[in-house]
Amino acid sequence: MNLPFSRSATGPARNQALLCLPRIQRGSSMQADSSYTRLLFGTAMLFNLVVAAGLLTSSAQIGAALDLGAATPGSVVLSNLSGAFVALFAYAYARVALEPQRYRAYAELGAIGKLLVLPAAGIPYALGYIGWELPLLACGDLVFALLFCDWLRRTRGTLA
Repeated sequence: MNLPFSRSATGPARNQALLCLPRIQRGSSMQADSSYTRLLFGTAMLFNLVVAAGLLTSSAQIGAALDLGAATPGSVVLSNLSGAFVALFAYAYARVALEPQRYRAYAELGAIGKLLVLPAAGIPYALGYIGWELPLLACGDLVFALLFCDWLRRTRGTLA
């Protein structure tokens, strides 16, 4: 089988498929493409800051918009705690964006954290406790988790 991404692909199909990939050749260092690292983790930082700001300032409104039920003192505390941890991850992503060699482990934690959002939103949805809105938003975290895992794979052994 001659798929566009396969090693056996040649000619226009392979060239066309490679246009979709970041400009990193196999065997080259991701460190050389620091703009991709800054873009990926800078975008993740901004995403987390927006979510954290919403959780810290508007938990009752967000809960109502996502059909999570009425705000209670306990739910506001949990929302604030969640917002604080989301902001903490934003800080970690900023560190990776600026010094990927030194803070590579933060990217691993970020990938794990973003993957944990899926069961945190998906299980309550599957049990009928919440609507579809929050699991849909969690798909953004899935995209970042996949991108982080790809970045980690590509930079394995290249960042010193």
